[in-house]
Amino acid sequence: MRRRGKFGGDSRGLISVEFALIAPALILFLLGIIEWGRYMYAYNTLEFGCAQAARWGVFHITGTTTAIEDYAKQEMVGITPSTVTAVIDSDTNTVEVTAEMTFTFMTSAVAPVPSLKITARGAQ
Repeated sequence: MRRRGKFGGDSRGLISVEFALIAPALILFLLGIIEWGRYMYAYNTLEFGCAQAARWGVFHITGTTTAIEDYAKQEMVGITPSTVTAVIDSDTNTVEVTAEMTFTFMTSAVAPVPSLKITARGAQ
Protein backbone atom coordinates (compact mmCIF):
# COMPACT_ATOMS: atom_id res chain seq x y z
CA MET A 1 0.00 0.00 0.00
CA ARG A 2 1.09 3.49 -0.71
CA ARG A 3 1.44 5.81 2.14
CA ARG A 4 -0.51 9.08 1.77
CA GLY A 5 1.15 12.39 2.41
CA LYS A 6 0.21 15.01 4.96
CA PHE A 7 -2.21 16.87 2.66
CA GLY A 8 -3.23 14.20 0.19
CA GLY A 9 -5.76 11.50 0.46
CA ASP A 10 -9.01 11.77 2.34
CA SER A 11 -11.32 14.41 0.90
CA ARG A 12 -14.47 13.64 2.85
CA GLY A 13 -16.24 16.83 3.87
CA LEU A 14 -14.39 18.96 1.36
CA ILE A 15 -17.57 19.85 -0.53
CA SER A 16 -19.22 20.97 2.71
CA VAL A 17 -16.30 23.26 3.51
CA GLU A 18 -16.32 24.74 0.00
CA PHE A 19 -20.07 25.32 0.17
CA ALA A 20 -19.72 26.99 3.58
CA LEU A 21 -17.20 29.39 2.05
CA ILE A 22 -19.26 30.18 -1.05
CA ALA A 23 -22.82 30.16 0.41
CA PRO A 24 -22.80 33.65 2.01
CA ALA A 25 -21.66 35.31 -1.21
CA LEU A 26 -24.17 33.30 -3.23
CA ILE A 27 -27.03 34.23 -0.90
CA LEU A 28 -26.09 37.93 -0.98
CA PHE A 29 -25.94 37.81 -4.77
CA LEU A 30 -29.40 36.23 -5.02
CA LEU A 31 -30.88 38.72 -2.54
CA GLY A 32 -29.39 41.54 -4.59
CA ILE A 33 -31.03 40.22 -7.74
CA ILE A 34 -34.40 39.97 -5.97
CA GLU A 35 -34.12 43.49 -4.53
CA TRP A 36 -33.09 44.94 -7.89
CA GLY A 37 -36.09 43.26 -9.51
CA ARG A 38 -38.45 44.68 -6.88
CA TYR A 39 -36.99 48.15 -7.35
CA MET A 40 -37.31 47.99 -11.14
CA TYR A 41 -40.91 46.75 -10.84
CA ALA A 42 -41.79 49.68 -8.57
CA TYR A 43 -40.06 52.20 -10.84
CA ASN A 44 -41.61 50.86 -14.05
CA THR A 45 -45.07 50.65 -12.50
CA LEU A 46 -44.81 54.25 -11.29
CA GLU A 47 -43.67 55.41 -14.74
CA PHE A 48 -46.40 53.40 -16.47
CA GLY A 49 -49.12 54.81 -14.21
CA CYS A 50 -48.00 58.39 -14.84
CA ALA A 51 -47.82 57.90 -18.61
CA GLN A 52 -51.22 56.19 -18.78
CA ALA A 53 -52.86 58.84 -16.59
CA ALA A 54 -51.38 61.67 -18.69
CA ARG A 55 -52.63 59.96 -21.86
CA TRP A 56 -56.06 59.43 -20.30
CA GLY A 57 -56.15 63.04 -19.12
CA VAL A 58 -55.50 64.38 -22.62
CA PHE A 59 -58.44 62.46 -24.02
CA HIS A 60 -60.63 63.51 -21.08
CA ILE A 61 -59.37 67.08 -20.89
CA THR A 62 -62.63 68.25 -19.33
CA GLY A 63 -61.88 66.00 -16.35
CA THR A 64 -60.51 67.24 -13.08
CA THR A 65 -57.03 66.75 -11.72
CA THR A 66 -58.51 64.54 -9.00
CA ALA A 67 -59.95 62.19 -11.63
CA ILE A 68 -56.57 61.99 -13.38
CA GLU A 69 -54.77 61.33 -10.08
CA ASP A 70 -57.26 58.59 -9.20
CA TYR A 71 -56.76 57.01 -12.62
CA ALA A 72 -52.98 57.07 -12.11
CA LYS A 73 -53.32 55.33 -8.73
CA GLN A 74 -55.61 52.75 -10.34
CA GLU A 75 -52.98 52.01 -13.01
CA MET A 76 -50.18 51.56 -10.44
CA VAL A 77 -50.99 47.96 -9.55
CA GLY A 78 -48.96 46.45 -6.73
CA ILE A 79 -47.46 49.66 -5.35
CA THR A 80 -48.74 52.51 -3.22
CA PRO A 81 -47.43 55.93 -4.25
CA SER A 82 -47.05 58.50 -1.49
CA THR A 83 -48.05 61.41 -3.75
CA VAL A 84 -49.64 61.72 -7.17
CA THR A 85 -50.03 65.16 -8.72
CA ALA A 86 -51.71 66.09 -11.99
CA VAL A 87 -51.40 69.47 -13.72
CA ILE A 88 -53.66 70.42 -16.61
CA ASP A 89 -52.50 73.23 -18.89
CA SER A 90 -55.65 74.31 -20.71
CA ASP A 91 -53.74 76.74 -22.97
CA THR A 92 -51.73 73.99 -24.64
CA ASN A 93 -54.09 71.09 -23.83
CA THR A 94 -51.34 69.15 -22.08
CA VAL A 95 -51.42 67.08 -18.94
CA GLU A 96 -48.47 66.34 -16.68
CA VAL A 97 -48.66 63.68 -13.99
CA THR A 98 -45.95 63.19 -11.38
CA ALA A 99 -45.80 60.57 -8.66
CA GLU A 100 -43.38 59.54 -5.99
CA MET A 101 -43.01 56.73 -3.52
CA THR A 102 -40.57 55.50 -0.93
CA PHE A 103 -39.01 52.14 -1.73
CA THR A 104 -38.05 50.10 1.33
CA PHE A 105 -35.68 47.19 0.89
CA MET A 106 -36.66 43.77 2.29
CA THR A 107 -33.16 43.30 3.60
CA SER A 108 -33.45 46.34 5.86
CA ALA A 109 -34.81 43.96 8.51
CA VAL A 110 -31.41 42.22 8.56
CA ALA A 111 -29.03 45.08 7.83
CA PRO A 112 -29.64 48.83 7.96
CA VAL A 113 -30.28 49.83 4.36
CA PRO A 114 -31.67 53.32 3.65
CA SER A 115 -34.95 53.70 1.79
CA LEU A 116 -34.97 55.23 -1.69
CA LYS A 117 -37.33 57.84 -3.07
CA ILE A 118 -38.60 57.01 -6.56
CA THR A 119 -40.00 59.83 -8.69
CA ALA A 120 -41.79 59.40 -12.02
CA ARG A 121 -43.28 61.82 -14.52
CA GLY A 122 -45.56 61.43 -17.49
CA ALA A 123 -46.65 64.18 -19.87
CA GLN A 124 -48.82 64.29 -22.95
